[in-house]
Amino acid sequence: MTPEQRLVHLAKKYLSDCTEAYNLLKKELGFDDPLVALRSGKISRFGHTETIVEYQFHGIGCYIVTAKTEVDFDFDPEGTIRLFDHYHLNDYLECNRERLGCEMTDNDIGEGIEQAELDGIIARPNLPFSGDKYFLVERGD
Repeated sequence: MTPEQRLVHLAKKYLSDCTEAYNLLKKELGFDDPLVALRSGKISRFGHTETIVEYQFHGIGCYIVTAKTEVDFDFDPEGTIRLFDHYHLNDYLECNRERLGCEMTDNDIGEGIEQAELDGIIARPNLPFSGDKYFLVERGD
């Protein structure tokens, strides 16, 4: 696989695991939108549930540990999980390397991001304060 193919595979797995963990948290907490529940004081900023080992809302994101995975992600302005960056991908890989069976390095992630952006496979969102965030470009092929 090329560096950008490996990067896209990792990003898709990361986003899938983040979404799965967040959906489990929503179910366990009993709220369709935990961000609204958090802002209205109905849930704590951090804690655990029956199957969530630990969760912690922070800044614009959430950190979740389950028996299966450990993820840390940021929400986009609509409260969805579609953005990733070098830092979060590397952290995800380091925390889940054995389960993922992935041999990518921090440098590989950087090279993959650079090439995938040049190839139009990923793009930066047109959002204020998005920094080095990216999203996967939808393709019809």
